[in-house]
Amino acid sequence: MSSALARARSGRRPLPPLRGPLRHAAAPRSLLLYAEFHRILAPGGLLMLAKHAGDDEYLRQGPTQAYGGHPVSYESRLLPAERTAELLSRAGLVITTRLVQEPDEGARRTAATFLARKSERPLAP
Repeated sequence: MSSALARARSGRRPLPPLRGPLRHAAAPRSLLLYAEFHRILAPGGLLMLAKHAGDDEYLRQGPTQAYGGHPVSYESRLLPAERTAELLSRAGLVITTRLVQEPDEGARRTAATFLARKSERPLAP
């Protein structure tokens, strides 16, 4: 259950929520995804990222059924919240808020939510 919402402050409509790809991306791929968020955000644009966190856990699910009854399998890598924060920063985003929610009764996973923004100034080369 990972989701991301990127919103540009350019007067254009917000980007729709992106669900799924971040959960299934390993750390190097996550950095590429976060760098793409940085690229498409207007200066000062906001990114809200909510995802499950773990101790670098590798999970494999499936086969299960997707929409239309098609069989699918999923692989996930749950990174620690600190590692996700590091990857967001390396991609050039400034984290303004981080919330880590430990699982409570009935929940199985830690949830991490980040609010980050693209700097008003371009990154130095």
